[in-house]
Amino acid sequence: MSDPVETLLRHVGAVQCVDDVVPGGLPGLTCARDAEVLDLISAAQAVVRSAHGILTAAAGELSRRSQGDGESSLSRRMGEKNAALLVAHRAGLSLGEAARLVHVGDAITPQVALSGEDLPPKRTLLAQALAAGSITVALAEVIERTLSAVAHVLWIDQAEALERMLVERAASNTWSVADFITFCKGIPGTLDPDGAEPRGDALRKKAFIRETELANGMLRIVAELDPERAGFWRAALRAKTNPRRNAGPGESSTPGARAADATVPTPMEAKLDALTAILRGSLREDEGRTGGVDTTILVRIDLADLLSGLGVATIDGIQEPISAAAARRLAAEADLIPQVFDGKSVLLDQGESKRVFTKAQRYAILGMFVGCAFPKCDIPSSMAEFHHVGAWATRSKHGKGTDLLNGIPLCGFHNRLMEQGWETVFDEDHEPWFIPPATIDPARTPIRGGNLAHEAAA
Repeated sequence: MSDPVETLLRHVGAVQCVDDVVPGGLPGLTCARDAEVLDLISAAQAVVRSAHGILTAAAGELSRRSQGDGESSLSRRMGEKNAALLVAHRAGLSLGEAARLVHVGDAITPQVALSGEDLPPKRTLLAQALAAGSITVALAEVIERTLSAVAHVLWIDQAEALERMLVERAASNTWSVADFITFCKGIPGTLDPDGAEPRGDALRKKAFIRETELANGMLRIVAELDPERAGFWRAALRAKTNPRRNAGPGESSTPGARAADATVPTPMEAKLDALTAILRGSLREDEGRTGGVDTTILVRIDLADLLSGLGVATIDGIQEPISAAAARRLAAEADLIPQVFDGKSVLLDQGESKRVFTKAQRYAILGMFVGCAFPKCDIPSSMAEFHHVGAWATRSKHGKGTDLLNGIPLCGFHNRLMEQGWETVFDEDHEPWFIPPATIDPARTPIRGGNLAHEAAA
């Protein structure tokens, strides 16, 4: 086995060689050539791997000395409950990082028999690779967990061959970390197909989702999903957040490619809007076979707030109120049962569950647009909400209905943006124009909308 200290010093020497050829040394990196910067990254990473190999070996030895109870345990003598906590404290690491070092360290540390005889480590080849600085601790942990998962179905020589193959692949640097991890996760199912279903059952039993209403009005949702449910989750979100689906010829589809401004959603906003679109779509497809209770949204609002759009409304089952403007926007989208009250909370009107835009009208509007109508928005029409050009409450007050001439599709982000002083108008060709508030453009110059179907087809 390589001497890990000599290996570390050799890699430090490689860093020193790069430092010697850079004018001004490392502080002068701005003057270094591209090749020198790339060499420095490789050399520095080799130092990190070697140092982590030493740290892992030390953590494994500390773990061995912490076995047992009372004064025989090093970690307890130092006032810690276990080896991972002691490593975290001494090395200034998170508990998770320290636990990884201890877990891998246990596998590569030579053991001592009851007779005092030295025994080889559990993973000899893994120990050699870490001592040589050939692989990272993270990949070493993946290898160790993979080998442990299939140990019960392999003979000793088969286990050693698998360990050798995994170590060589991890050290070759020909695979990305993600590809290597994916490969390792598939090994237990290949070598032990009878155990795949029990493992799946165990994961499904561990899956959960919890809701907690916070004091600030937010709803915290925490979930751990088994692979099957996680597959649906990721596929659905990726389908809704992939900007390439609607990028036009010559337009950038790289997130963040446009200059950051208030009219472009952040990646987190895009993901949350995607989740909302998925939930909204499920309500659209549900015909209410559960009695209409779970597939409708009950909104309570005062008449004055409904007409002005300046007050608040409440959604049945949610403690935190929403703005009247949000309630008006919701009325154009969801299966809504509006309950309108006067100022003394007396029910004035109990509406029926009805979408302000019918399904036929929605399809007709989407036939005129291929995505969000806001300029340069990449969000496809499948994620569209329907925005009224003009005040919904005003039309309702005068008994006017909803028709194709006052509806456009907007993504969730840009639909909410309309509440911040933006106005929407149609020109004589029924093409949408967006007028920014004076706080953004004092001249309030109209901006032509996009994603018109006849332009996309041209």
